[in-house]
Amino acid sequence: MPKIKKYLVKSPVENFVGVGAGGVQFAYGQAEVNEGWVLDWYREKGFKITEIANEESAPKSIYEMSMVELKQEAASKGYEVTSKTTKAELIAHLDPDHV
Repeated sequence: MPKIKKYLVKSPVENFVGVGAGGVQFAYGQAEVNEGWVLDWYREKGFKITEIANEESAPKSIYEMSMVELKQEAASKGYEVTSKTTKAELIAHLDPDHV
């Protein structure tokens, strides 16, 4: 069975946080969307869309992640993320052994 491709959809509203068309959750102006009608809708409306690397590639370390990815990872682990949370704070939370 072929892997479903994932895409990064960027909102024209910088740092938009909320639910977009098709129930897609945006955080910090972007969202992940699988291929299908929802992706087609965003493409037709002119959103910037970038294919995300295949899941088979090695996962990024927290030191390779963007600020958006770090915020999403920290939030998924129950860490309260605000607009003032720094990259250093996120790394310290995600890697307690980090000096």
